[in-house]
Amino acid sequence: NVWPVNEKDFYVPKDDCSTGVKIFRVDESKKSARIMTRAGKPYYEYRDTAMSCVAPFRPEWIMELCFVDNNNPENVDVQWNNGHFMHQFTYFIGEVNFYYKNDNGSKEVEIMNTGDSMYITPFVPHSFATRKGAKENGLILALTYGNKLTGDVQDELSSLNTNLGSEFTMDFTNTMSASASLLKYFMESASISIEELSKTSSISENNLIKFTNAELMPSNQELSLLAKALRINVRDLIPNDKIENKVVIQHYEKARKWNFPLSTTFVDLEATICCTSFKDFPSFACSSASSFSKSILSSPISLNLTLLVIALSSLPNNPKKAFHFSEKKVPITSNAFAILSPPNHPAIAPINT
Repeated sequence: NVWPVNEKDFYVPKDDCSTGVKIFRVDESKKSARIMTRAGKPYYEYRDTAMSCVAPFRPEWIMELCFVDNNNPENVDVQWNNGHFMHQFTYFIGEVNFYYKNDNGSKEVEIMNTGDSMYITPFVPHSFATRKGAKENGLILALTYGNKLTGDVQDELSSLNTNLGSEFTMDFTNTMSASASLLKYFMESASISIEELSKTSSISENNLIKFTNAELMPSNQELSLLAKALRINVRDLIPNDKIENKVVIQHYEKARKWNFPLSTTFVDLEATICCTSFKDFPSFACSSASSFSKSILSSPISLNLTLLVIALSSLPNNPKKAFHFSEKKVPITSNAFAILSPPNHPAIAPINT
């Protein structure tokens, strides 16, 4: 009441991963199990995995309780959500159907199996189900995160109403529209008109109007002139050179594979260029080429966190593992999860036991 600050500014963030390693055992995961119903029927079983309150993502173990007898995207047994605010990477285990709405709003289904993965942008309606005839229920590991919209940014956005927030949206559906949106954004931020920008940039008003109406793309020289006039970096006016679909799917059999070093095999799982800070997130490494049945290991995924997910019990031929964390040797059995922080933590070495 004395000074206009937020109450949370008086609290020191809690670090629940102070040693750099957090182990989450299978017994703990089972205790967190809860059933989610859809249309009055059990649809998913959720379980927690290793999480940290300072981590930007929330990985969940999810079993598909609904069985479908066909691959029709209009199957009436499939219950859809409305999408969610978070980005999502999903790793598939078993025979799972992934349902989603494409960029045109039409329903689609992708037949997924162990080792497949996918990425979806926020607010894409989707669902999952086990295919009839599967030996056991399908499983997914769903890793959701807010990319750059986390913590304080999310809190501040929540204070905007829908009408006010919509005024700040940009059109990134294609390169031309994205370029126009960026230019208009910086012009409005600088409170500068077409006429004034024309004077300071030496670009004709006619061309500036075409730029802002997404009818013409500025040349490299014109981008330099615009950036100088607006007192920003040229890169601030450059849109993404690739516009991806809202749903990106990677099947394991078609994934790129390589060894680094020679004793370790990496497999490219699904990634997206729209979240470059998480570029290494979807890769996993293991000690042999038939690796998916042994472990899933991701590289550093943010400035301060690395996620390590070890050997889900539903995978075949799953050996026990021991991992060296600095000077300590930690045994990891099936369905255990570990989270590491930070990425410059001493090397982690898996050893078959």
